[in-house]
Amino acid sequence: MRVISPELPAGRFDRLRRALRPGGSAGAVHPDARDLELLLAPVLDDGYVLVVSPRLPGVDHDLRAMLVGPAGVRAMLVRRWHGQFRQRGRAWEFNARGRRGWIPTRTDPTHDARRVADQVGRWMDAALGTRVAVEGVIAFPDRTSQIQLMDDPLTEVVTVHNAQAWARDLATVRQLDGRAAGRLLEAVLSA
Repeated sequence: MRVISPELPAGRFDRLRRALRPGGSAGAVHPDARDLELLLAPVLDDGYVLVVSPRLPGVDHDLRAMLVGPAGVRAMLVRRWHGQFRQRGRAWEFNARGRRGWIPTRTDPTHDARRVADQVGRWMDAALGTRVAVEGVIAFPDRTSQIQLMDDPLTEVVTVHNAQAWARDLATVRQLDGRAAGRLLEAVLSA
């Protein structure tokens, strides 16, 4: 897997960014994006490109990375949940243990992933004039996140524990050719 990190545009705070970032780079990569790279690099081949911390107009900052490859485009979000969780359809629950048992989570990452994937799709439509199917992916890069997928999830979920199986399933899908992927990557880098 290759990794691309688009730099933030130069601005009046450029000197401050260089001073704060190790190595003096003006680009800012979110730690979640780095963790995604560590999670996916061992399981994906060079046919995939991970664009970390993309800044696309009209797309929420929840988007931590875009994975582009033969299987299409994946808009990736990161959740850092600690403990035991389960997912059934759209419902996410936390194991509170004891009498309370499983309780609903405060947020719905399935909804968040679908929203961001739709936003990326609309951006692609405006930037390229075509729409490629964009899937939302919820990534849990921490080992402390124990996720049980009870039903067939509405959104793809990748964890430290299922990354290899997720990548194997991804390899069976063919949606994007090299030319379309190249055009998409050029558009992302110039956004």
